Amino acid sequence: MKIAKDAVDLLYDILVADTNVASTISGDLYKFNTRPIGSTKTDIVINLLTASDGIIQPGIANINIFAANKAIPGSIAVQYVPDVDSISAGVKSVIGALGEDKGIAKDSVKIYVSKVSNILPNGDINESYVNIKTTLEFHNQIYKN
Repeated sequence: MKIAKDAVDLLYDILVADTNVASTISGDLYKFNTRPIGSTKTDIVINLLTASDGIIQPGIANINIFAANKAIPGSIAVQYVPDVDSISAGVKSVIGALGEDKGIAKDSVKIYVSKVSNILPNGDINESYVNIKTTLEFHNQIYKN
């Protein structure tokens, strides 16, 4: 049976190995909310939301792409807007690494992107992010004793 760490490690290894992902982010990849507080770079964070047990073990993981907002000088004040280009490039590279709309199979796991959010503000922090919801299916084998 697989645990949360197994799923996050698998997604992390896939994204780290993909050169397109590395070239589209200015920061780094992180697991389980270990992204440094105050990061101003474009970073990717992987978390597992749910995982069940059984012969076929489904799970849902979040892959969040964060980027600092851009400052746009205005006539009255500076306005901060999402860095759409950086976030979009990160989203495209992650989706590409995970097989676009077909998904991928690695060892005994099927992985596919099930949902991509709009660009969202990250609370009161001057940054935005996109959430990529990823479905994993671990296919465990039955062994007779």
